[in-house]
Amino acid sequence: MAERTRTGGATGEGLSTEDIHRRLEGRAEVLEAARARQATLESVLGARRWRHQLRARPELIPEWLKHAPAVTEALERTRRRAELEGWPEDTPVLVAARELVDGGKRLSALARSRLAALAPVSGAASLQEDLSRLDALVRKKAALTLEPGEVLVFEGQQKWQASPHISPLVTVLLLGTGTLVVSAILVDKLIGMGGGVAVLLMMAAVVPWMVVAMRSGRAWLTSERLLWQPVLGEAVSVPLASIPSGGVHVDPELLNVRVEGERRAHVRHLQDAHQLGVLVELHRQPPLRGVARAGVRLADVAIYPAELRGEATGPRKGHAVLRPDGVSFIPEGAGRAALRAVTGSAADLPVETEWVLEQLRWLPDTEFDAYMARVVKDTGGQRWSAWDASYRPGAPVWKEVRITRGPAVLTGGVDWSRQGVTERILRSWPRPTPGESV
Repeated sequence: MAERTRTGGATGEGLSTEDIHRRLEGRAEVLEAARARQATLESVLGARRWRHQLRARPELIPEWLKHAPAVTEALERTRRRAELEGWPEDTPVLVAARELVDGGKRLSALARSRLAALAPVSGAASLQEDLSRLDALVRKKAALTLEPGEVLVFEGQQKWQASPHISPLVTVLLLGTGTLVVSAILVDKLIGMGGGVAVLLMMAAVVPWMVVAMRSGRAWLTSERLLWQPVLGEAVSVPLASIPSGGVHVDPELLNVRVEGERRAHVRHLQDAHQLGVLVELHRQPPLRGVARAGVRLADVAIYPAELRGEATGPRKGHAVLRPDGVSFIPEGAGRAALRAVTGSAADLPVETEWVLEQLRWLPDTEFDAYMARVVKDTGGQRWSAWDASYRPGAPVWKEVRITRGPAVLTGGVDWSRQGVTERILRSWPRPTPGESV
């Protein structure tokens, strides 16, 4: 034994496992324990229900992170000692070290993949950072109830028939279903033994609808976050403050909204996908970020479809915004310009002007008027003062609101929900003097 140890001190040949363990001063045991932890963590992250398993064993990642510095130091000291003393490549501790390094590469790729499924990732992979972030995301489950001070801003519409947007996906499903149902009826009528074929055709017509239904869900936008609850799977909550510029994407064909922030949310087949995407874009940044927390919307505002006539450019359709001190007209098709006027940045989203105007009502009185002035300017609209324009009561406001200024006439009608506020605002306007033309 003395001779073997003496030889090993020079060349590493003939060293026993005990000799090597003594020379590494406990680092071999550190590497062995690390292999066991790593294998367990890799097995959990590789499982189909990996989030469930990780929550069931919440100590796995913190334990791995706790020992990571010691494992790194043990690997480095083992490598240097092996090079210095010329240990053979098949030395057990070196084999274990190589397996640990190789397993770390697999674990790093797996952790990055699991993290990318939950949240946006960028830059070079860092196993410690990715595991730490992954652990925090998995532990933080989305709350389906509003927190104190949190205000509901919007709830996505689920009934396709209630949406003005019928996506190509729905059109294809309707046409395909109709074709298969007609084919099933013809087969059943024309072929005496075609009952089985008819059933298969009917099933083929139903399956696509079931797939779409299983991938859909419910979406809510609050003053703090976007919440998505799919039919199958876990709820996802994305803090609005974590969504960067360019983090909101809308697929107009499939009616999907993809949002990337602290978490990644993929809202699928939502009828109001267009509107939800625009509202998230508005509330993720100033001036609307967080203002809905007050839970109060500006009351002295009436927004309604209108038409402006009497201009040299000809009649223009759009929206009127009625206020106690006047009325603004925003032309049709100016949604993106209105959004840019409010946020200061362009967004490649399908925008309807009314969505932007309605959300401005979360602002205080003076800020609302200031941003409305920007919208009017950037969209090529008009602003009439209540002292320059004229309104005379006549037809009910739900039928016609007729406001004039010189030869120009702004007409429109409000729905029943805005009737009271419209009448109240118009009563506060200065009255035209007797005999004044309108």
